[in-house]
Amino acid sequence: MRDNLFDLTVMAIVTEKPDMKQIQGVLAWEQFRFKFGEEIVIERAKLLCERIKKQKRILFFLDDLSSGIDLDRVGIPFGIDHTGFKIVLFSGCPEVFFNQMNTAMNYFT
Repeated sequence: MRDNLFDLTVMAIVTEKPDMKQIQGVLAWEQFRFKFGEEIVIERAKLLCERIKKQKRILFFLDDLSSGIDLDRVGIPFGIDHTGFKIVLFSGCPEVFFNQMNTAMNYFT
């Protein structure tokens, strides 16, 4: 196994009713020591996305998903927006991946 595959590992717990501001705040502060003011969710997402894109390789863990989550609304770039990022989603509900998240690979135990 190669070391240093990612420059940063980011984790957030997503609850049954995700609070976007709370998730954004955790990602911004815990990982980047960046604090938001009173911006609305969309502005916060843009600011967080800009900050995240300054990194080259990030591994994101989003845990405890009980429904899909809009990564754009959170501020996490994905797909062709940044190819150095990988996102790992954890959920006890396979429907989240099949019906709501359009994931590339699914593993269930």
